[in-house]
Amino acid sequence: MTKWSLLLPFFRKHRARLSLTFLAGIVSSITTILMPMCIGHFYRLVFDFRTRTASFFDSTLLRQFDTLEELLAAFTLLLVINLATGFMQRFMVFSMGELLAFELRNKLFDHQLKLDPSVYLQKGVGKYLLRYSGDLKSIQNYLTKGLVGFTIDVLLISMVVVALAMISPVLTTIAFIALCLIGIPIYLLNKGLHSISTERRNRKSNLLSFVSKRLEAVHTIKAFNRVQPELAKFMKHSTRVYKTGLSFHRLSTFIYVLVPALLYAMIGVIMYAIHVQKANGTPVDHVDLLTAFLLIMSMLPVLRRTLRVMVTWKLGMISINKLLNVLKLPSEERLDGDDLAVQESIISMENVSLSFGENRVFDPLNAEWKGHGLHLILGGTGSGKSCLAKLLLGLHSEYEGTISIDHQDIRSLTIKSLRKHVTIISDEFPLLGNTVFEAISYSRKEVKRKGAERWLNTVQEALPFEARLSLDDRIGAKGKALSKGQERVLLFTRALLTRKPILLIDEPFYNMEPTIQAHLTKLIMKLKNKRTVLLFLKNYHREGLSYDSLLDLDEQKSGSGSKPSLKLSA
Repeated sequence: MTKWSLLLPFFRKHRARLSLTFLAGIVSSITTILMPMCIGHFYRLVFDFRTRTASFFDSTLLRQFDTLEELLAAFTLLLVINLATGFMQRFMVFSMGELLAFELRNKLFDHQLKLDPSVYLQKGVGKYLLRYSGDLKSIQNYLTKGLVGFTIDVLLISMVVVALAMISPVLTTIAFIALCLIGIPIYLLNKGLHSISTERRNRKSNLLSFVSKRLEAVHTIKAFNRVQPELAKFMKHSTRVYKTGLSFHRLSTFIYVLVPALLYAMIGVIMYAIHVQKANGTPVDHVDLLTAFLLIMSMLPVLRRTLRVMVTWKLGMISINKLLNVLKLPSEERLDGDDLAVQESIISMENVSLSFGENRVFDPLNAEWKGHGLHLILGGTGSGKSCLAKLLLGLHSEYEGTISIDHQDIRSLTIKSLRKHVTIISDEFPLLGNTVFEAISYSRKEVKRKGAERWLNTVQEALPFEARLSLDDRIGAKGKALSKGQERVLLFTRALLTRKPILLIDEPFYNMEPTIQAHLTKLIMKLKNKRTVLLFLKNYHREGLSYDSLLDLDEQKSGSGSKPSLKLSA
């Protein structure tokens, strides 16, 4: 993957827009050259010059304008065309930049949601967030100023060089015209631009905040197959940024082209004033305004841009390489695997071990958990309980041995189909959404509210009445506005609403009030009759908790031979 693998498909996809941009640039360049020539022809007619410059005009289309009225009409037409094509060219260049950023943002977020979770374990999430702000801006500049803009500037400079080669310039003194009046419309327009710019920054901040929250909760998105819904919400935020960006560039482009237009308008007024003075017999002071010098003067900003383009290229390449480094990271998606077919929900592990570098999480593990039962997995901190749960969700791919569900090796399955049948209740998979309903429900449709409310009321029976939640209550970022008991209630409700046959529960009683613990115990005992429930605990001394098998990871890790550590209950 190279920079051209990002840019060339974009150019091919939008080749009509690109062609129209260059066409507008060519027409704008031609009018930029013709307007100084028009001014030179004006002085030829006013002062009746017969120089090599005049003979050049005689050989061009300007020879058709032999009266000052016709020339002023032609100048006005050129001014309008230059204003229109200049606006079109610049706006289309920057709209292409916004479109490139829009498509790259979507591509980047889609790929980041599908990355192997080990990437975030190794490198964290924060370092990837700048790809959405500074780096995309540099890539926009690389396209707009470094490629398209630079190409059009080179084309314009080439035309000016050809024109200057055909004209014999006579250098004289030029009196600069006071342009204070230009400041009034520019000031008013800049006030409007500031408002749009503030909105644009806020939109970008909201997008960055959304991305940050979703990437921090990437395990939740993966475990509950919420990639597509989150992509849809991201598209809404991204589209707002795109539209606000277009509004910003529309106004800033108008300001950008208005300044030279007002300059030429002032020159046109002066030309007309000289014409009126001459017609009235008033003596006119001779001011030799040469076409060649006007052409050179009009090229000064273009030359400044071309001298700065190297900086744009450098910054753009740095950002492109950063983006490519992310897009080159391996995806966890297995699209060519089999779909999991669950009948008895039997889970088996044969010689399964997991290591991170030189640190082994647990030794080769052999176990089988029968379907429709409650199975306890015990272990202290660092014993590998959480890692074992993530293995069953397919969140760790670098393990040894075989994990099967109903005799189907999960390595042969698509990730999506595996997670359609396995769900989890754990603090490590935070809540997403602004309200209770958004946090617990796959679907945000109104028809789903009744079922969600029924399960919510069932799970939170043990909560004090004043602490019970309704579907429209706001939960704060990742449930930060909730108590521990309320958060645990929503984690349970979210998992139970999925109706998946395999349920993993990590420390459901930790920091819970006794009444809530007793209620959750009864609920778990009901669930085991219809689902395969794996309960991960530090200890199993729990009244009313009748289990079908027990696996002690601490005992297994201490070394009890190669025999499985699975114990059946009496």
